[in-house]
Amino acid sequence: NQTNYYQDIQDLRQLISESKEEDAPMLTASMERLLILQKKQDEQKANKINPHTPYFGHIKIEEDGGEEREILIGTASMTSLELPCVIVDWKKAPISMLFYRYCEDDEFSERIGDRIMEGFLTLKRTLRIKDGELVSIQLESHTLIKDNGVWKLSTKNHGLNFTTSPHEQKVSTEKYLPEITALIDSKQFEAMTRPESGIVELQGGAGSGKTTIALHRIAYLIGKNPERFQPDKIAVFVFNKAIQRYIARLLPNIGVQDVQIWIYTEWIQKILLRCFPKMPQQFAQDTPLAAIEIKRHELWVKAFEESIDKQITHFETGLDETLKSLAESEQQKAWGVWKKLATEPIAVRLVSFAMWSLDEKKIDGVSPCQNDSLRQRIPILVENEFPGILDDPRAFAIMIWDDCFLYQKHLKAILNRHAPDYFSDSKIEQTWSRHTDLYQLRQESQEVEDSTWEEEIKKNIMSQPAELDEEDATLLLLLYQMTIGQILGKDKNPMVFAHLTVDEVQDFSALELKLLFSVISQKEQSITLAGDFDQQIVFGSSIKERHVLHEFLGMTDVSIEALEIGYRSTEQIINISKQVLGSHSVNQAWKSVRQGDPVEFLAFHSTGEMMDFLARAVTQFLRKRPHSNLAILTRFSDQADVIHKGLLHAEVNNISRIRDQEFSFSAGVEISEIHQTKGLEFDYVILANCDEATFPDTLTARRLLHVGITRAAHQLWLLADKEPVSPLLPRDLLETS
Repeated sequence: NQTNYYQDIQDLRQLISESKEEDAPMLTASMERLLILQKKQDEQKANKINPHTPYFGHIKIEEDGGEEREILIGTASMTSLELPCVIVDWKKAPISMLFYRYCEDDEFSERIGDRIMEGFLTLKRTLRIKDGELVSIQLESHTLIKDNGVWKLSTKNHGLNFTTSPHEQKVSTEKYLPEITALIDSKQFEAMTRPESGIVELQGGAGSGKTTIALHRIAYLIGKNPERFQPDKIAVFVFNKAIQRYIARLLPNIGVQDVQIWIYTEWIQKILLRCFPKMPQQFAQDTPLAAIEIKRHELWVKAFEESIDKQITHFETGLDETLKSLAESEQQKAWGVWKKLATEPIAVRLVSFAMWSLDEKKIDGVSPCQNDSLRQRIPILVENEFPGILDDPRAFAIMIWDDCFLYQKHLKAILNRHAPDYFSDSKIEQTWSRHTDLYQLRQESQEVEDSTWEEEIKKNIMSQPAELDEEDATLLLLLYQMTIGQILGKDKNPMVFAHLTVDEVQDFSALELKLLFSVISQKEQSITLAGDFDQQIVFGSSIKERHVLHEFLGMTDVSIEALEIGYRSTEQIINISKQVLGSHSVNQAWKSVRQGDPVEFLAFHSTGEMMDFLARAVTQFLRKRPHSNLAILTRFSDQADVIHKGLLHAEVNNISRIRDQEFSFSAGVEISEIHQTKGLEFDYVILANCDEATFPDTLTARRLLHVGITRAAHQLWLLADKEPVSPLLPRDLLETS
């Protein structure tokens, strides 16, 4: 019997979060040792035969020349005199491809090892073994099930029935451009035609038409007031490439051209380059979750304001000391100028003050500075307090940002003051350590960049380019606005959109929304927000309640439209998703307008057994539904990789592994992770790996499973390749499968 280290690891993780700072390194080292031991144990276990389910496939081949061989297909290879034939690993043994690629009585020709093997597959059986006992045998045309010791012919088709029933709508070969305009209902039309100014918030379940109505609202605004709502002054912000491409194809279909469609990450990267050209422009891919959570929290608006106020107070104390030895008239004149500049952002105010003292800037109503002592003292004071600001006012914003994160005690004090008891000491330390590492890398990179070495030498010295966490860009741009002023566009004028649409708003942080709201016309705000808090899956969105978000963003003129009808999925699919979310759902009234076939759950005892099923199912789909699309979705990328590799191994070639949201929106089979499909829909969906380890009883897992389920328009299958199955699956679904 092997030791189970998981509970010890969980206990240590809890201890670390509660421990004293000096004890954390020792506890962390202990947890890392246990993680290594558990990983090695898991690897050894993965390569061993499970005696309770030793194999799931059985084939018999007859090679040219008359030689017959029988082979069992399992999760690991094994040869024993106690076995009637060898068990081969479906993942590693080349001969296992015969099980996946051929049907019974098929002739085969394959390179196995260093030779070409040819012959016939004379027998193929998919076996289900439970607790060491054979309980079912699936043949090519039917299935035998053992019931109370008696073998019976099963009437249940253990496979995918791609329905041709009246429930299924006609499926178009073009997935981008559904004919939706004529289908808009009265409630959607009311939301779409709200007054031009103000904020329209569309909240509804998956497939209720949020994105569709938001885009139609753009068309409505342009048509009603084309002078105000010029297309190039309208922006749509999304979170992924797939939705960006979908919207880019949908808008022209409703008569709208030239609207800006931005992925938020790409937009802030572009604006960051404009506002902070010397800062790293590459975003890191390994940001710790603790740093993401802390840096996305809305507390930073108040924290930055507080830091700026402290800097002003500190500077004014220094200014008072600097002016003391001067004549009272000169003191009053300097203080008068400083106060007259109070309406300017602090970095601009400081530079303007220094430039006035140098007689390089005129201040309305104030005579030039003629005191030589002032001309020396004020610029020196400004530069001493804020190094680099006279050369580049942006240095002030960077200083505030670094000060908040570079000093651990200061960071902890800020977080405890503005979000008491919200972040553990461990998370704070991880965030501080992260920022320190990136700061040091940034400094080294700048030193190399400023050097006179040849470019080739510079490249060799810097083994790793300087990076920022993606969340830092939003913080820096907010600080830019606080300390310097409005963000400028390419034309050097303030960036101002006439209308702003934000899709999947629930996955934007409050800080990101605040930044977006700042580039909309403030006199007559025109904003559309489309989202569903049931689908909130992006980590670090700290505001959970709508009214709190409204208060933070200063949203007063808001029209909230609850869309209660789901047009995408059938009632059977929506019912399953509602059961998965349970009381956590905010869309209790959400319902479908059409019926469909039952959602099916299929349990397997191994990944190899599931792959045999998928190979047959996908082949069947490609043959029967050449004009439809099928998505096979998993929670984790390695699970999707296994399925893709397994299907290729089974010689199912008309499939695509989607890794970066490059969905085709056309007929075919695509394999991807659930999180990449937000906002998309597919005719058919297979959700794989629905076991407890993958989808435990957590809110994040519930929402992810819900998102996966609601991608399906017509039919849905849930597959589990090991036990226990996910506790999130409805009991009645398990009992009927």
